[in-house]
Amino acid sequence: MFNFLIERFSTVYVPNENIAVDESLMLFKGRLAMKQYIPMKRARFGLKLYELCESGFVYIWKAIVHTGPSMKLKDSTDGLKSSKIVVTLVYELLGNGYCVFVDNYYTSPMLFRQLHNQQTDAVGTVRLNRRHMPAELKKKIQRDCTVARFSQELMSLK
Repeated sequence: MFNFLIERFSTVYVPNENIAVDESLMLFKGRLAMKQYIPMKRARFGLKLYELCESGFVYIWKAIVHTGPSMKLKDSTDGLKSSKIVVTLVYELLGNGYCVFVDNYYTSPMLFRQLHNQQTDAVGTVRLNRRHMPAELKKKIQRDCTVARFSQELMSLK
């Protein structure tokens, strides 16, 4: 039923150019092997969903239920699970000039290059300890100062 609904969501609406990938927790307190416990969320127990949303009309265009290792995800260049989730969610929209906004869980330089090579822009905050993240970003900067660094088609702003 869930897959049918999500398929219908993506066929009846074309999202605007700015889309976002994020996760949410749907409240569920029953017995289920897929149930997650995330203490920082308001609904601490439930089903974890990865969602591709269009912010203009607050529309969920595509979603994946977290089922653990059995999740069927598309491949990404860096092999990270978070990157595979993003590629799976935006797969049908690649090459159409969209801009994907992600949080620091999904951000990876190799993912951003992969999306850029498929005519899709990406914007997001970063975790400095993420694999393939340049060491130069870890340097301290002065207060009230802005530093930009470029690497081919990527830009980081601190």
